[in-house]
Amino acid sequence: MPTTFREFEDYLRAMLEGDTLHVTAAARELAIEVVLHPPVPVAVRPLLELADTVTVGLLPATLRRQYGLSWDPLRGLAVRADRSTRGVSCSGPAAAAAPPAAGGP
Repeated sequence: MPTTFREFEDYLRAMLEGDTLHVTAAARELAIEVVLHPPVPVAVRPLLELADTVTVGLLPATLRRQYGLSWDPLRGLAVRADRSTRGVSCSGPAAAAAPPAAGGP
């Protein structure tokens, strides 16, 4: 176990850049069932779509690819905007330009 945040960041980077993590077919199927297609009322579906976009966007690109999830720059902008309005640290000019949400998270 990493004992400092810096060690944790190094560990995380090594895991994401290495070949240790693998998404199995079972994990892929379960993620689709639990995260992308849970049994929710039709009225809640638009909120679920938004949550799905943010969830997929928060995944590292390597895992997103292994799960077979599509992604594009427009979705990336939406997730960065969501992070900035929630006070989550993110980088890039789009995030820096976005004002904080009124009332906080």
